[in-house]
Amino acid sequence: MESYAEFIQGLKEYQDLKKEKESNSLTHSYMLICKDNLMLELFAKNLAALILCENNSCNTCSNCTKVFAETHPDVFLYPKDKTIKKDDIVDIVDHLQYKPFEAKGKVFLLNQFSTANDTSQNKLLKSLENPPQNTYFILCVNNEIPVLPTIFSRCKKIYLQPLTEKRVEDFLQRYTDAKNTKSIACISGGNLEKAVNFVQNNSYMQNYELVLEVLEKLNKSSTMLPLCAKLYAKSQFLGDILEILEDLLEDILYIRLNKAEFVTNKNVLDRLKTIAESYTADCVDLIIKKIYEIRKQIDFNCAPNGLIDNLLLYMLEVKYLCK
Repeated sequence: MESYAEFIQGLKEYQDLKKEKESNSLTHSYMLICKDNLMLELFAKNLAALILCENNSCNTCSNCTKVFAETHPDVFLYPKDKTIKKDDIVDIVDHLQYKPFEAKGKVFLLNQFSTANDTSQNKLLKSLENPPQNTYFILCVNNEIPVLPTIFSRCKKIYLQPLTEKRVEDFLQRYTDAKNTKSIACISGGNLEKAVNFVQNNSYMQNYELVLEVLEKLNKSSTMLPLCAKLYAKSQFLGDILEILEDLLEDILYIRLNKAEFVTNKNVLDRLKTIAESYTADCVDLIIKKIYEIRKQIDFNCAPNGLIDNLLLYMLEVKYLCK
């Protein structure tokens, strides 16, 4: 992954952190919060480079160059697999006892921290409370719900705001070969990951439309089997489908709470408003929690078709119970 330093370092949130570095007031634990996983990953890498930079965000010193290339011996990247697991935390605790190899400090960068279970989070807690000198943690969180309050309270929170459509369009024009950058930027709703997925993944738009169809048509048992069959055919993209579903459900929740101005999928706002009539706020909350469970089951290599059946049946049940 490239650093995209110029793009990320132009953001206000980064400039605020740069001022902290200049005044020697960096904290030891940061939590980056954003629904956009790509933004989280890029911003975290640039923050790690800023922390270890020999100057102040020069992008050219040995530390910066190695951080961007993911070869710096004092920057530890997690998860080692798909999600944060207990073994990752054990590895972190083990590395804490050693001094930095090259830089003046060490950085532990934990992407997808929302996937860490309670056991893993609790094991990390002591390290966050009492880290060795010049040790920094960067936790990337795309959803705050799974994060334990004890972890949440011990980090300085940096909320990364959605990008404007113009900034997404500028990014696509600069770093991709996409032709219809304006329309993709509009569809993305300020989400860089979604925009890049539209460019790089031909199936993403099909999956996006399929999830909308599920939300629109899943209203009785007779509609479930045809929808399951369509999802079975896309089972290799189940991870993407769950991510799209969660994203759309969060927008539906905003609509139910009369906060439509926070909807990110504005390209389908009218459809979402119609769908929202069939989904109460409690119903949406329960389905999102179910998605977390199914993601964990994917990690244990459960059969995707069974997970699809389980999810759609659960959605039908909670829609009925929450009427």
